[in-house]
Amino acid sequence: MSEIRLATMHRGDLVFNGDLLASEHEPEQDLSSTVQMHLELYRSESGGYILAVELCDRHTSPASFLNGAVVFDSIESIQDFITSDDARGIADLMERLLLQVVEHAPDPSRKTVMSGHPKSDAYHESSLRT
Repeated sequence: MSEIRLATMHRGDLVFNGDLLASEHEPEQDLSSTVQMHLELYRSESGGYILAVELCDRHTSPASFLNGAVVFDSIESIQDFITSDDARGIADLMERLLLQVVEHAPDPSRKTVMSGHPKSDAYHESSLRT
């Protein structure tokens, strides 16, 4: 594990020891939006998960205009967040982020997680090591 430093708006840097598990951004073909979102999911040394969110204006500046982080205590709490109203607009990206984690989990001591919205046909089981 290495030291991770995430710049956040109005709160100073968030510094912790951990590993980057997955990174996801909006597809380049979605040029209708002037804002591009980039998400990174980290596992901290203490066992929690940190979701880093960065928003950039793709037309005027390469610099981000919003950086933030949300701390979760478990994969289940991330899944609960994805299906909540608070995740509106980023749920699809977060689901892709979790699928990356599942795909890279190397051993059989995995935990089953559900991906997708429970009311959609795309809702399915995946396994995830915790």
